[in-house]
Amino acid sequence: MTGARLNDPAQIAWGDRWGLGEASLFATLNLVLQVMLLVYFEPQLRGLSLSSPSHWERFAFAGFSGFLLACAAVVSLCLWLLLRWSWLRALLQVPVQAAFLLFLFSDLRLYASTGLHLLDRAVLNTLANQDADRQLHLMESSSWSLLLLGTALVVLELFLLLAVRALGRRRSLRLFKLGFPTASAALLVLSLALLRLSSPLAAHGYLDGLPFFSSLLREQAAPPRLLELVYPTPPSELTASARPSILFILVESWRADALSAEKMPRLHAISSGPSCIRSAHHYAGGHTTEYGAFSLLYALNGYHYVPFREQARGSFPLALLRAAGYGLYGMSASSLKEWNHSGFITENFDHYEEHLESAELADEVLGSQELGEQLPRFDLLFFNATHHNYLYPPEYEIHTPVIAPDYDHYLGDLELRNQETGIRNRYLNALRFVDDKLSNILEREWSRVSTGELVVVITGDHGEEFWEHGLLGHGAPRFSEQRCAVPL
Repeated sequence: MTGARLNDPAQIAWGDRWGLGEASLFATLNLVLQVMLLVYFEPQLRGLSLSSPSHWERFAFAGFSGFLLACAAVVSLCLWLLLRWSWLRALLQVPVQAAFLLFLFSDLRLYASTGLHLLDRAVLNTLANQDADRQLHLMESSSWSLLLLGTALVVLELFLLLAVRALGRRRSLRLFKLGFPTASAALLVLSLALLRLSSPLAAHGYLDGLPFFSSLLREQAAPPRLLELVYPTPPSELTASARPSILFILVESWRADALSAEKMPRLHAISSGPSCIRSAHHYAGGHTTEYGAFSLLYALNGYHYVPFREQARGSFPLALLRAAGYGLYGMSASSLKEWNHSGFITENFDHYEEHLESAELADEVLGSQELGEQLPRFDLLFFNATHHNYLYPPEYEIHTPVIAPDYDHYLGDLELRNQETGIRNRYLNALRFVDDKLSNILEREWSRVSTGELVVVITGDHGEEFWEHGLLGHGAPRFSEQRCAVPL
């Protein structure tokens, strides 16, 4: 067996050229790349902080960054120690280092854009949805972007590997043989010491931008206990003096300032009339659809969503309507039923269907006479054209220039913010499209509104941010005016 290994061509090529010195130099070069990434993104993370970072926050940032990089270096050295074959020690470093760089870049990029990390529970739960690709408009561009970036990183790592191999016989590498492991251990110890000293004195908003910081060092809340819900039981029958039908229209990502004469002229004119009651200040029950819809249909704060979902409890307000003789119907242009296990909400309806496009939903409503067939009735209509990537028919492209409809909302170009005008214009055009569709429905039903046979309620599930506080969209739990204030 010994003779066989000595004659192994791989051992002849790599055996004396991938020792601890070579592994240490290769890890050092990757450490430099990782530091460059953190330095590049640090101003963006600093810009997302609500206040200028203090000295303690900067120390903690440096400490945790050093801790992350030291851990990556230790993993690299452990691979060298654990693997028996020298050629495998070398080649396995390529995908490992490329994968870590890809993760670090993607995570920092996602946080800089949306305020979320790749491994956040909200992100993982969202990606687990069967309809995530269509609902979030992940598009093929995201996959191609990651594939191209991953390929480029593998090529870069191979180049570094060959460069280190070419230097394999130089005596200068002997310095790395002992120096790098010692430096890695020292970096790990110093980082932990700096972090331990500064983290308790630092506000964590700035530090939350670093991967794993929140999950590792934030004070974790106690595990939630599922308590028995004390929720009223609706009566089996209810007598009401007046029973007008109710048309409840929910608009996706509808900011409070979107209902204006310039952005939605037809709906604004209707809302300004004497027959309309318009709230000056209305806030959604959360920053995402499932929380906003739950809060509206259950008349509860959004933080009740999880226990009600876990116990599949029905809506008391909708049950009261059923007891009063209402038929309950829902139609959605979004996959509300399967989204983040929110099917318990749609189970409240006698009949619920999804059309998955706002145009299809509006055409179905306008072409149907069902709204007047069974009285009284409660109808939920959910329009989602105003969800990113803000899609609309070509004839509604009024505000220009616009970014391409397949733009990458999550992992697109680093200069995505330079396209802010094009992204905002897509949203404005989607608003005009929804304005027409809703106004057409209201005009058809207005005679019933005038006679008191029908009450129409229009509101949003949540708002949308366009970098007013440094981020795009609504995914991160940051409860700003732009994300939570909606028309009613």
